[in-house]
Amino acid sequence: MITKQNVREIFDSAETTFNSCWDILANIKENEHITHDDIISFQPNLAKELFQIDKLYHELSQERNYYIGRKNNLSTDWFENRLKKISVYQKGLKGLLSTGLMLGDSFAWIFYAKNRDHLSKHYQQGLNIHFPPGIGGIGELEFISKIPIINNHIVIYHELTSFLRLGDVSLINMEDFSLTAIGELKSSTEDGETVNISFTAIAGGKDKYEILENDLNNFNKQIPLSENRQKRKMPHKVKQRLERQVNKIGKSLNEEIDIQKEETVESKDLIEKVSILCKEVLKDRYSNKEIDQGLLLFGFKNQKRSLFSKFLNPVSKNYLKIMDNYADEVLSIMKKDSSHNYLFLYEPFKPDEYFLEPGMIPLFHWPLDIELIRALIFKNINLISTYNPVNLIEKLKEKGFDINEDSNSKYGFYITKKLDNNRFAKIEGFFHLLRLIGAHFFSEDSILEMLLVFDNRNEEKFKDKDGSYAVDLYITQNFGDPP
Repeated sequence: MITKQNVREIFDSAETTFNSCWDILANIKENEHITHDDIISFQPNLAKELFQIDKLYHELSQERNYYIGRKNNLSTDWFENRLKKISVYQKGLKGLLSTGLMLGDSFAWIFYAKNRDHLSKHYQQGLNIHFPPGIGGIGELEFISKIPIINNHIVIYHELTSFLRLGDVSLINMEDFSLTAIGELKSSTEDGETVNISFTAIAGGKDKYEILENDLNNFNKQIPLSENRQKRKMPHKVKQRLERQVNKIGKSLNEEIDIQKEETVESKDLIEKVSILCKEVLKDRYSNKEIDQGLLLFGFKNQKRSLFSKFLNPVSKNYLKIMDNYADEVLSIMKKDSSHNYLFLYEPFKPDEYFLEPGMIPLFHWPLDIELIRALIFKNINLISTYNPVNLIEKLKEKGFDINEDSNSKYGFYITKKLDNNRFAKIEGFFHLLRLIGAHFFSEDSILEMLLVFDNRNEEKFKDKDGSYAVDLYITQNFGDPP
């Protein structure tokens, strides 16, 4: 039986490693002295910690399944209490894993920021925050520990991020931070003690291939051939799976990226307002502000010190109870005499649901004070936002859009616009746009401007065409001058 002490030991070890990783990141952001060892040790140290967290998570799953199989032989109260405790442990460990991924995203983004156009293919793959089971995970851990750099390329381990999902590693050219190749790792063992790792790299184009080939040849010359090192035959099923994955990666690297970067919408105010609120929270333990039209942001200082105490308690539910005391503030963002009042609740940076959403930038790279970023990542500050899109909806109505009530839909309405020739346009993913406001602090006006620019351009573009068309709106978050 896994005890509370077992879980605490994992949390305490992770917290030590996370603090070390944070120090490296903070030094990078603050332009402090960084050593070669700092850079190459970041990923192996983080990977080893997340591997242990994930291992305990799976052991708890096995324990839960064991009790479920023996349910008829166990006391009902004991059975229910034990499964409830296991669920609390696993939710806490999932939050701990996600905190590690926030650090991993922060590190990987330093090297991947110039390669954002390639990320759309990664997001087509499902998110899995857990390590490969068995020998596969051990092999990947050994690879990134032993080979963090291949000549002029740094190896970025995908398992430490939430946004790199295609392949296992990326090779980033350290001269210009361009993506040279994506690699697949396959591991096997014959004696249960030695891990055989196959590394297949897929380059994007002839020029990248030549760079990669030269680096790999030079790298191989630097590795002494041990007595036990020999070429081993890959199992047939593993080979077939590798071929499928390599083909998928090759296709993604060589496809032309058709993203039209035609419009830039600037929004300058909300991040500064978030910063002001967070500083007030650190000083006064609590604050709330309407930081934009209809967007009410609550901040709470977490009095608990260790990650173990922060994650092993359902703090979000406690905060929701606290918010019951602020009904007047919530009512202040409601618009009288309007039939389009809706309330959407968001918890930005919620650890057990974290992943870097498409087009967004990791929190670490936001223009906030470094200590505020740390407080948000390590949950010293918890944010909850309540957003009422009534003003946005009414402005869209003024521009010719229709609000269609639909009791069968998840959110109760959808938005369309009548076009010529008895056609109409429907905004799909509208509630993702609302999330950009409530969780990523885009201004309401910037979302409105994006929709209107997009609407005007495409209404003209498709006015003489028949049939149905889907037009994707690819939104990227940037700070500072447009790229």
